Amino acid sequence: MHTQYLEPHPREIMDYLSLSEVTRLCAISHEEAAELVEFGAIVIDYVALGESYISLEQVHALESACKLYHDYDVDLFCVVLSVDFMKQIAELERKLAKLTALTSQAVMA
Repeated sequence: MHTQYLEPHPREIMDYLSLSEVTRLCAISHEEAAELVEFGAIVIDYVALGESYISLEQVHALESACKLYHDYDVDLFCVVLSVDFMKQIAELERKLAKLTALTSQAVMA
């Protein structure tokens, strides 16, 4: 696990949520959140004033995975797998959108 101990740029502060906020948002306990950090499903981006922060990009995948955790009673390991797959899908969707934009620009030119 790689944790940065840097403060984000002030205009970027809205791109992060504290781990406490994430536990409330995803309806998981602090112990479950600690397990997800240990498994690598949650990557701490920075720590400030004793609070850990993660990026909003991670929160979206984690929120969906935790819904599976609560709705279908899957274990935390399955949540980790789900988060990983959701991150991969999001990255592929970003790449596809970029390629689509480039292709449509080339066709119009």
